[in-house]
Amino acid sequence: MMDPFYLLGGCCVFGIVYKSVATLYVNYVHGKTARELGCKPLPKERTRFFGLDILRREMKADREMYLPSDIMTRFEEVGATTYEYQMLNEKHIATCDPLVIQTVLATQFKEFTFGNRPWGTVLGNGIFSIDNIGDNKEWLHTRAMLKPQFLRNQVSDLELEEGHVRNFMSVLKVGDDGWTPKVNLQHMFFNFTLDSATEFLFGKSADCQLLFAPGGDPKGVSKPLRAFLKALDVAKETVNTKWFLGNNGWIADSPTFRKNCAYVNDFMDALIAKTKAELEAKPKGSKPSGGREKYHFLHAMLDETDDKVELRGQALNILLAGRETTASLLGWLWYYLARHPIEFQKLRAAVLKDFGTAENPKPMSFESLKACDQLQYCNNEILRLFPLVSYNSRMALTDTTLPRGGGPDGNSPIFVKKGQQIVYHPHAMHRRKDIWGQDADEFRPDRWKTLRPGWEYIPFNGGGRICMGQQFALTEASYLTVRLLQRFDRIENLDPNPVLKQKFRIVNTPGEGVLVRLHEAAAGA
Repeated sequence: MMDPFYLLGGCCVFGIVYKSVATLYVNYVHGKTARELGCKPLPKERTRFFGLDILRREMKADREMYLPSDIMTRFEEVGATTYEYQMLNEKHIATCDPLVIQTVLATQFKEFTFGNRPWGTVLGNGIFSIDNIGDNKEWLHTRAMLKPQFLRNQVSDLELEEGHVRNFMSVLKVGDDGWTPKVNLQHMFFNFTLDSATEFLFGKSADCQLLFAPGGDPKGVSKPLRAFLKALDVAKETVNTKWFLGNNGWIADSPTFRKNCAYVNDFMDALIAKTKAELEAKPKGSKPSGGREKYHFLHAMLDETDDKVELRGQALNILLAGRETTASLLGWLWYYLARHPIEFQKLRAAVLKDFGTAENPKPMSFESLKACDQLQYCNNEILRLFPLVSYNSRMALTDTTLPRGGGPDGNSPIFVKKGQQIVYHPHAMHRRKDIWGQDADEFRPDRWKTLRPGWEYIPFNGGGRICMGQQFALTEASYLTVRLLQRFDRIENLDPNPVLKQKFRIVNTPGEGVLVRLHEAAAGA
């Protein structure tokens, strides 16, 4: 009888040999197919130790908050807008080419899927983690349910925003000299957008901003909300590590991560249960006080299902998107206004002209916000410099080709293997000097007076999964910006660090926050 040790050893050797031969055969078939299709090899990023050096580099850049700029540096080092790199046992394709991105997100939309999606470990099964493989009915149904939420009469509801703006203003106290104390506007923007998103989507605000108003929350009722936000932020840190590890993201799992995810889940379950109980307690056929019934996504979901896991996942996906995206836009806008006093005064002059002063305001509407050119120029420029998601990825569902990227000049088609990840980088594309000019890294809103970009500008993604809430985010950010500029006539940057830092956690935000103080305008000014 054969010794079990030798039997096990023989099986291991056979497995290794079999896998090596199979890999060689698959590579031969792929190479043959690629040549027949006229595809050329991609430029390759130099790596060592199966890409461990790249993994270490990415994690260091993320930890020290310069990851998006380091990604741009890598494109420059390779000398190509599309290249291949190795990450552990996987070979990915990185691109900042508008045509390649358009192909992946739109032209050949059905040939690509999410692949590695680490956010699902925190957000659950929702609109941003449900895949679109083969016209997935669940994904299509969720988008159909979301569509009424973002109809014009919903996103143009400035009365909803006004209450949250007043709460925002109540925190900004002004001293005898007319200046506020030092504040971190980024933190305030996150609280503001959480309040707005919860009311818009669920019908009732979290009132997070009131916790920071003078005398706010004397009974300590905010403890669960504060714990929820802390657990979410800590979980997002781990998810970032999972992103870098790709299909090996399980390595980053830990008891602490699972504990934070569990707390997030429990908080959302309690929120949904409370909303459901309040809806059931309402008399049937009762009308809202304003006479017009508003559409709330969670209410619609509760009519569709009692599945706790599905309700939680969908609600958390939408809540986080509504909170994070607008807070990112506002944070970067005011980060740059604090460092560009001329642009601050130019924008304020346009706001006063179109919307009046704080004491004598003019009527404001969804249409008038969109018609304020200087405001739109500033929003567009911020979204160019800091697209809401700096980089994203898709995975090929089958062997396919992309229109260019291969060969010495980068203009030959390239072959993409089934299962290969395409990592696309809006941040790098939005700063390409051959597209935007030599001042591509500079904040210059007036460039938008003549710009009419196509796929080289995708701040809200593009194609079949383009962000449905972009008008809501722009309206919300614009409204708060107008109200702030009506009240304050000067801003002073109090950030001692001259180096720009970027924090990528779902969205990209200023790494050190937005540390400023604001000067209140004199009456009528």
